[in-house]
Amino acid sequence: RRVEEKERQNVLLTDMERVRGRRLDELERRRADPVIQGQIREFQTLVQLQDAIQGIVSRLNAVQLEREGVREQILDSRYQTELLDRKERALSLSVEEVALDLNRMRAYSESLAHLVSSKYGNECD
Repeated sequence: RRVEEKERQNVLLTDMERVRGRRLDELERRRADPVIQGQIREFQTLVQLQDAIQGIVSRLNAVQLEREGVREQILDSRYQTELLDRKERALSLSVEEVALDLNRMRAYSESLAHLVSSKYGNECD
């Protein structure tokens, strides 16, 4: 009985080795097939292209983010420029108003000085 079982195991092992050998031979034939070789090369090229495309997409996203940052800076700068322009215009108006007030005060001061000198000048004579 042990002999039969040993024999059966040997037959099974032999069959398994034969099947394995056939599969390896078939695999080698497929690997050597020019069509399969072409497909392998095409697949490798496709993978390389996909990697390159992914790199370009990543670069594109980075550049777009940077561009958005620059746009925000430009908008902020324009806003700040507009605020400064308004402030400068308001200060210019204030300067003009103060200059007018100064001129009025000088004129008033001169007329008072003239009035005082003419009034007291006549009394002294």
